[in-house]
Amino acid sequence: THTHSASEWEIVPGGFPCVRGANRLMITRPAHEGFLFQRPMKVGSTTMVSVVLRLAHNRSPWLKKENITCRHRSMHGSALELEYDKRRRSKSFLFSLIRHPTKRAVSQFFHFGVASRQIEPTDEIFQAYLQGSEFQHRYLDDLSARNYTQHLDKTQLGHSFLRH
Repeated sequence: THTHSASEWEIVPGGFPCVRGANRLMITRPAHEGFLFQRPMKVGSTTMVSVVLRLAHNRSPWLKKENITCRHRSMHGSALELEYDKRRRSKSFLFSLIRHPTKRAVSQFFHFGVASRQIEPTDEIFQAYLQGSEFQHRYLDDLSARNYTQHLDKTQLGHSFLRH
């Protein structure tokens, strides 16, 4: 596992892109400006959403007088659906989180299977869950503005995942 300290990252040229937003919680339509958090499922994204909200409030020069935050978007959906390929790079900051695929799969199984539908957590049932249609291994589609997995055989993707 490799992590980066804050000092290793380049500073955003021209400062952090705070674009005038609105006096509502978040924009829900595709966004091309502001803080754009690409939010895959089961990666700790709920915690990151609270960070995005704090940034949108704390960086806003309009908050105190007009109750306006910096524009931000952090809903689930693929980068393709959210049109992030059309974003204005000079007026946006696009970022995401990733999680180790095994830990993400276990989290997804326990959240959507065991806790939500009371599926028995056995090794056999977990393996069947990973190979079934309920399991969504969508990192390629979630994080890309292209549909990479549209033409892939889903069973091959599942078998590849199980080998790693």
